[in-house]
Amino acid sequence: TIMLARINPQKNVVSLLSLPRDLYVNIPGYGMNKINAAYPDGGPALLIATVRDFLGVKIDHFVQVDFGGFQDLIGTIGGVYLPIDQRYYHVTGYGADNWSSIDLQPGYQKLGSTAALQWVRFRHMDTDFYRVARQQLFLRSVLQQVRGQITDLSKTYGILHALARASTSDFNNVF
Repeated sequence: TIMLARINPQKNVVSLLSLPRDLYVNIPGYGMNKINAAYPDGGPALLIATVRDFLGVKIDHFVQVDFGGFQDLIGTIGGVYLPIDQRYYHVTGYGADNWSSIDLQPGYQKLGSTAALQWVRFRHMDTDFYRVARQQLFLRSVLQQVRGQITDLSKTYGILHALARASTSDFNNVF
């Protein structure tokens, strides 16, 4: 998932732009390819350069969250409530490939860390556009839920600690 976030602290607003993984762009030094090829070819620096050149915007910082960290963060906040719009069902192999197995019924429900990861990564019946819409809905739901927990300092500490463990960023060069 590739998202560009714009944070306006004066207005307390975060805007997100999701970039579909199959978006065909020029990757500096590699030529035309799907945007998701930039990261394995050159890590965060090449992905940032690719997005910057494609959109013509300055990118100040990056945050990368891995799957294990994602699940840890969702576990720390106690799961996330989401309006599941349809039946999501797919059965796949075992082990590392098992991430794509999913069996969710429609309706408003609380997803634990494994089901949440399966839902945001689901791509068996629809397109990247539906997937990025799910991912943005997921982030909005998580932010709304976390806002309700920040009055409890012990929960806030746990959430911040889980976020730090779950992510890699260049913010250590900022503060």
